[in-house]
Amino acid sequence: PLTTNAALLTIAQYPLFLSSNTATPNILVVYDNSQSMDGTMAGKLIAGNDPTTRGNIARSVITSTISNYRTQFNWGLATFDAPGPSLYNTYAYFFGSASTMVFTNDCVNGISASNGGLRCVPNPQSGASYSYLTYE
Repeated sequence: PLTTNAALLTIAQYPLFLSSNTATPNILVVYDNSQSMDGTMAGKLIAGNDPTTRGNIARSVITSTISNYRTQFNWGLATFDAPGPSLYNTYAYFFGSASTMVFTNDCVNGISASNGGLRCVPNPQSGASYSYLTYE
């Protein structure tokens, strides 16, 4: 059998940007742009441009960090592919509370009679046992 010996891997004992190495380190910032970032740190969901939402706090931290260390690192920014709400992309908190967001098979002309006349839309989850969900 043919055997080969792999070269030993040397791992730095301290961050490379602290050495005399002239290579600028690469930093990738991953920004969470999911719907949960529309809430405050306590979890209250807020629409609009409120400075206390997780998303606005994160943008502020990213902006100040990159501004302060702009020349010391090569910066990259990535986000999630999270399109906004639509018929096929539902997020329960857009639909109200646990008592108003209910799965049902009763929806006629956008109204669920068995659920107090709540409005309803087709359930976007294929293969689900309920065809509709109600919302406030």
